[in-house]
Amino acid sequence: MTVVIIFRVLLLIAVRTKLYEAFYRPKPARANIITLALEAANFALSFGFIIVRSVKLLFISAFYIGRIDTPFLAPGVGNPWGYFELDNYPTIFTKDILAHEAHRHPFIEMLGTVYMLKLRHGDYFGSRAGSCWRLIFVFALMPWLSKYRLMTRANMRDEGMTIESERSSINFVSLRNLVPPDNEIQCRPDSRENAGKEAQDQSPVPANDSSVLDRNEGAPDEVDVETDGPSFSSAHEKAIWLEHKNAVLELEVKELKRKLLLLEMKVHRRSSLPQLKT
Repeated sequence: MTVVIIFRVLLLIAVRTKLYEAFYRPKPARANIITLALEAANFALSFGFIIVRSVKLLFISAFYIGRIDTPFLAPGVGNPWGYFELDNYPTIFTKDILAHEAHRHPFIEMLGTVYMLKLRHGDYFGSRAGSCWRLIFVFALMPWLSKYRLMTRANMRDEGMTIESERSSINFVSLRNLVPPDNEIQCRPDSRENAGKEAQDQSPVPANDSSVLDRNEGAPDEVDVETDGPSFSSAHEKAIWLEHKNAVLELEVKELKRKLLLLEMKVHRRSSLPQLKT
């Protein structure tokens, strides 16, 4: 096969220098005849390669008749001398695939894309928020990959790490509004809106305004409802206090959910650690 390839390359070099000038063929008739002859030679060589390989396979199989310890397609069959292969077409085919596909591997393409995006966007690519979303993606779809990260922290229990200490190191940038930290759990009503409402409630009633007095006289007495909170001078202040208390309760529920999530993550990390045999 090597002799055929060398002879073919030398023949093509000689023919191209005689029949071609750049992209122009000064003698098209001769060029067409040579092209037809080369195609016929390709067909004959293909047929010849098939016959030669069939003879090689029959010759190799003759040495393995009656062998039950080694399959005919096992590695090393057809290579009795170690360095010379009688049937080297599978090796040639594998090398050709590797030579063409090595530079178009999906992992290499993805790594190149990451490098290009990092060069283009700079600090805006691969930020801390992206790392948090990557961790969420790994925990949701591929949790078994986290064991390598946890195995590097084998002394986690010796360091006295608790849920509260881990919570201070976790910072979900994109989920900050959903799960606020401890120092942000405050509920303060809008000062401008409440200032306007309090000014409206505390405005003095004119003495000559009889309509207001009539409404106050005809209105039924308010029923005092016992509550755990302080006493209120008006219903508006009471509504503000109830709204404030409701908001505080909602934030406490969110805080409890966040603690439950951290506890589940802690349990998941401990369960994914390799069990030590005692």
